[in-house]
Amino acid sequence: MKGFKQKYVSISSSFHPLYYVCKIVGLAPFCFTVSSDKGVEIDINIHSNIVGVSCSLLIICMLLGGTLCYFPVLASSRNPTPHFITSFMISFPLTVLMALLAITMNLTVNRHKFGELSRKLNDIDRALLKYGVSKRNVWSNIEMVLLLLILIPWLCVDGWLWTDRMGFVGEATLRLSHLVQILVIIQFCKLTQFVWQSSKFLNKALRVSVRHDYERYRVIEKEFLNNPCSNMSSVNIISMTRRLPRTHNFPIVENVFQRRATDKPKAFLNLLEIRCIYGNIYEAVGFINSIYGLSVLLELVRNVLTVIVNILQTMEVLKKPSLYGRPSLLYASLGVLWIVFLISREVAIAVSCHMATSEAKKIQDNVQCTLLRQHLRTETLEQLKLFSTQLTVNRIEFSAFGFFTLNLSTLSTFLVSVITYIVVLEQIK
Repeated sequence: MKGFKQKYVSISSSFHPLYYVCKIVGLAPFCFTVSSDKGVEIDINIHSNIVGVSCSLLIICMLLGGTLCYFPVLASSRNPTPHFITSFMISFPLTVLMALLAITMNLTVNRHKFGELSRKLNDIDRALLKYGVSKRNVWSNIEMVLLLLILIPWLCVDGWLWTDRMGFVGEATLRLSHLVQILVIIQFCKLTQFVWQSSKFLNKALRVSVRHDYERYRVIEKEFLNNPCSNMSSVNIISMTRRLPRTHNFPIVENVFQRRATDKPKAFLNLLEIRCIYGNIYEAVGFINSIYGLSVLLELVRNVLTVIVNILQTMEVLKKPSLYGRPSLLYASLGVLWIVFLISREVAIAVSCHMATSEAKKIQDNVQCTLLRQHLRTETLEQLKLFSTQLTVNRIEFSAFGFFTLNLSTLSTFLVSVITYIVVLEQIK
């Protein structure tokens, strides 16, 4: 489409660095290949993915072995406090369970869904690259470096400082579970970012297509009005041509109506292609909700509990610094870092989903505003009306396993839940 060539970040450049990190922790038991002819392809065959499947099974065994360290801690507690119940009986086991569930589902149920999702994303990629120039996503490499050089050492140091609580193996298992879940959330946020970017490009393509159709219609209308035959209706022109000999030619009239006929399919095909791209985006969002819905739901629940645990633990460290061998300020700082880190994960989920859904709503607003224009051809208006119905019926929304929609209101609910729970626990004390 002329007049619309912008930088477009393909899905392959966004996910290629993340793929190798996920494969190490067992979240990618499939082969991820990129080719110029077929685009992104995922091979889900077990026989050709022995390394990925082996990594998944190894991580599962490590997590199951590490959970054995929780039983001595639970057995040693005679009078469990609300803080102990929230942390050791709910939050910590839930974190390990989330990691086991994510790896197991990717190894079994989600394998075929990943294949279908990759095909949909590939179709969207190839269609949108017609309107934009492919651009290398350098930030994907940078964020992977930050993940490896900052996050992993911090998790190791934090686990070593808290070894008195559950031992080295128990703390290492907990940090490994956090790392697995962090990568799951990064995958989800990257996919929502891709949906946002695709919707944004689709909205621009729709504007350009409608503008070209509008300008073309005005040019043809102006030429038709400047013709000598413009003062006569089409009925009069047809009646005149019937009374004259067949050998007589009307080049002006024939030229105008021929151009109107030949221009008709171009706008029709552009809008039809835009509708097909939106349909693929809608189906891709369905696969994303199916794959990541349960993990996101458990992430939100666990984040509420873990933030509460860290707030209470930080308050306890500041109140009773003599219980800890090392400086109390160090433990308090670790608790604050965990609180900020968990809230930032919640913010990333809510904001990325909100951006994607709001960009999809802008497409619907654009279609509604375009329908108010009078100088559009009939076939263009018909396609826009069909597209408006499609946007109304097939809304792009992200959900937490169908329980609720993910948007900015999720963040406010999260903060209210944390504050309410802390107040209740303080009153119980």
